[in-house]
Parts: sequence; structure tokens; C-alpha cells
Amino acid sequence: MRELMRFEYRKLFRARVLYVCTGIMILLVLLFAGTEKLIESVAEQMQETYIVSDYSDGELPPDMAGLVNGTEDAAGLVPGADNASAVTIPGAEDASAVTIPGAAEEQGGMAVTEEQMDVAARESLGMSLDADTGVGRMLAALSNVYVVVILGVFTAVFICGDFGNAVVKNIITKGYTRKEIFFAKHFITLIACEGMALVSMIAGFLCGVLMWGNVGEWSLKVLGLILLQLLLVAAFHALFSFLAFALKRVGTAMAIAIAIPVGMSLVLTLVDLLINNPDFQLSRFWLDSGLTDAAKLSSSGSDLLISALCGAAYLAVFTLLGYLSARKREV
Repeated sequence: MRELMRFEYRKLFRARVLYVCTGIMILLVLLFAGTEKLIESVAEQMQETYIVSDYSDGELPPDMAGLVNGTEDAAGLVPGADNASAVTIPGAEDASAVTIPGAAEEQGGMAVTEEQMDVAARESLGMSLDADTGVGRMLAALSNVYVVVILGVFTAVFICGDFGNAVVKNIITKGYTRKEIFFAKHFITLIACEGMALVSMIAGFLCGVLMWGNVGEWSLKVLGLILLQLLLVAAFHALFSFLAFALKRVGTAMAIAIAIPVGMSLVLTLVDLLINNPDFQLSRFWLDSGLTDAAKLSSSGSDLLISALCGAAYLAVFTLLGYLSARKREV
């Protein structure tokens, strides 16, 4: 068994698919980070030019003039405006907030700051609120399903390739059992997938630091989220390994490894819409949902616990199915 592990280990670092898939994962992380940074920049420009962009001479629309000047015209536009002393517009030289007329006296003061407006804009565009730092981008590196798909492609090519060129038959003639072959290939590809995931996280961290100029804060929760993501990666790998040993064909295993992560989330989301029960959602128990929760510092403890339990269950079930498939199927 030790010699077989060494053989697989040496073969791993000679396999071009390892470096190709790792490079693609890094490029995807860079692409997603760059796209989000671009969207963020566009949103900020839209925020700065909103309202005043069409009035470069300083004049504002007639229905806004009363609000800006604090005149009696505001009384008919905004309730409580008769008590307002001033209203400021984002983008003005001295503007720091948009104040609600009358709020200071009647409601103790209520203001929408530019930071809150930025958060609202990012939420409306579907952008992560935690990913504007190095730590945030590191956690978000694996949250996109297409990054996980690359792990499935790698596992299918590395495992099924030996079945197609009769390498496995030669290994069996040397006295190794199917069980030993399964565990050797399974654990070597698991180590590779975890390594590729860590490299993607490092790439995400560097993207966050370079693009946003902020390292972020390290904490025990960050470490826990990293470990949870590695658990979920192991569960995805167990699924891909099972498919590879069950199908033993590179093309077929690759196609299904691509279809399941992408299609399962879509199917479960459609089922949730049909069920229409906010208290019970099947998609919540799928691995991709767990990776999404593990990418956010704001995720609740109960959500992370469900993700961890589901990840451990999928890992155990698919590892067992892969082992049984490797023992029963002919080479």
C-alpha cells in the first residue's frame, strides 16, 4: 500500500491536469474579484452623479428645490418638513448624510449615511458585503460553483485516466487489491483538491489586499470558516471520486461532475419555489449552500452547524459508495 501511495504521489506532480486546473481556479478567482471591483466602482460613480449629474449648473429639479433650500415648499412634499432646517444631497461639497426632515425634533434624528447607501447599493447588485478585504476575498474564493466544478474535472481525469490506458490492470497484476487502489487514488486526489482549494484562497486573499487595500481582521471564526470550507471540499471530492470509480470513463465522469454541482442547486431552488415554505428549504442542505454560508462572516452559528453536519454526512456517504463501487465494478 505504501509503494502504491508513492506511485500515485509521484504521478500526481507529473500530471499536467493538476497545474492546468489549479491555474484555471486562480484565474476564476481573479475574474470574480475583478468583476466585483468593477461593479463596485460603477455603483460608486452612479451614486456620486445621481440627481446632480443632469444639473451641472447647480440648479435642481423644481420638486427638489424646496427640500434643498429648506423653504416652506418642503411641507407639501415630505411629512414633517415644516420642522426641517436643512436637507443635504450626496455629492455636495459639505454633504455627509441625507437627513429626513422633521426627524431631529419628532423622531430623535434619522440619517442615511453614504456608507449605508453604499451597502444598500451593493446588496441590490448581489455583491458580498464581507468580500472587500483580503480575508473576505479569501473566504469567498470557493463560493462560486464553477470553482468547485474544476475540482470535479481534475478528479475525473486523474482517476479515470488509469482505467482507460490499462494502468489499473497492471497494478492489479502486481498483487494490489481493488480496495488498496481505491484508497490510494482517493486520498491522493483528496490531498490535491484540498491543496488547490488553499491555493485559491491565497489567491483570493492577495486579490482583496491589492484591489481593496485592506487585509481585514483575523479571528477564530475566520479559521473555523476555512476549516468548514475544507470539509465541504472533501465532501465534494468524495462525490467526484465516487462518480469516477463508478463510471471509469473520463468523458462521462467529467460531464456528470460538471452537471451535478451546477444543476443540483438550480433544481433544489425550483423545488423550494414549488414548496413555498420559508421555514423549510431543501437547497439549504446541499453542499453549495454550505460553501456560500462558509464564505460570509455574517453567517449565523445555526447555519454553519447545518453546513458542517451536511458536509460530514455527504463525505461519509459518498466515500462509502465510492469504496463499494471500486470493489464491485470490473476494471
